Amino acid sequence: MEDDVIGAARRASKVTVEEAASVSGLSKVTYLQRERHPDQFRICELMGLYDCLTDLGKRILVDGITNFLSNRFGLTEYQREVPMAHNRYVARKILEAVREFYRDPENERRYREWKSSRSEGGASTPASTKRAPSRSTCGPSPS
Repeated sequence: MEDDVIGAARRASKVTVEEAASVSGLSKVTYLQRERHPDQFRICELMGLYDCLTDLGKRILVDGITNFLSNRFGLTEYQREVPMAHNRYVARKILEAVREFYRDPENERRYREWKSSRSEGGASTPASTKRAPSRSTCGPSPS
């Protein structure tokens, strides 16, 4: 992702760093680090941010995710053949799928169990040491 795409989306929506950190489930310091290095954001963190952005901010964020996915997976040739609107649709659907996943508390519980079982084998950090993303928004949904 371009280094300032998240900040640009946040600023276009007049969302403060504190609000963005809160809806992303991050501390202010961690949020600012992620904003400077957007490839470190988790989709569930971006989902919270997406919910509190204006339409313009959402468009900026979706374009950033679209470009990130295209560059990350070498889809630049593909991108020339597929209209940008389709790529934006895919990025929006990814965010919606994550939101739908987190609506069911059982999915989150199973995810934490899976994450914990991986950490016991040394594959990752224990889930208990990570903050869960906030499900709140920073105001009424602009959609």
